[in-house]
Amino acid sequence: MASATAWEQSAPGGYSYSPLTEINEYVMKIANFAVVEYGKESGTKVRLSEVIKGESSQVNEGINYRLTLSVVGEDYVSNIYEAVVWESLLLPLRILVSFIRL
Repeated sequence: MASATAWEQSAPGGYSYSPLTEINEYVMKIANFAVVEYGKESGTKVRLSEVIKGESSQVNEGINYRLTLSVVGEDYVSNIYEAVVWESLLLPLRILVSFIRL
């Protein structure tokens, strides 16, 4: 396997991420999905403040979006998280893969 360049980072399974060229409305929908799902799973009230960075990788009939997010919690304190969302290319389906505080 070729080594990853500065703009590509290896993902599990040997896939690589490429930077998103812009944080558009579609990326914002994916980011909001990640924050809402995290809130449901953790039982906390959180809201998206900003998408800091975004990357994508095509994997297993879908796309993984790896997003660095600024998220405001119930205490009104902003924290930085990395969210990974898998979106199917075949079905209208999104899954929150991970949501980790950095």
